[in-house]
Amino acid sequence: MNILEKTFDLGFDKFLKSKYLKVNQADIPYFAMKNLNIRFKPKQLPDRLLLSRERNICFELKNTISRSIPFYNIKQHQIDFLIEFKKYAGDSFFIFAFDNLNYVFLIEIDQFIVMKNSIGKKSVNFNDCLIRKFKELNVIKLKVNFRLDLSVF
Repeated sequence: MNILEKTFDLGFDKFLKSKYLKVNQADIPYFAMKNLNIRFKPKQLPDRLLLSRERNICFELKNTISRSIPFYNIKQHQIDFLIEFKKYAGDSFFIFAFDNLNYVFLIEIDQFIVMKNSIGKKSVNFNDCLIRKFKELNVIKLKVNFRLDLSVF
């Protein structure tokens, strides 16, 4: 579990636990999938799913210690899953964390596709997110850890 995943989970526990069921990629063990003849592999699942009767939300989390995320770190099956999830089940987002959680952006899948097709570069950086005015999420410093402010959901 990377720092962004841990920060997301702490934010979920504080702000959303009473409204959503959280499904992590690791919550579906391989032996259960094999025994149930499930046709997808764990690498095809998103990092986090939040499920409720009113709204379902899917997240892909990308974290970097620098100020850019190369597009080759974002796999096509991740983009495809977010598109399908939005089409059939709910809302889909990327969360990009730059500079070791100093800047965290919430990017809808449609916004991401427009950006990727129009950016003309091999990576997305912190300034690209600022220019496009993506929603910036607050990171709350705790004594030992950080917590992502997910109260927007």
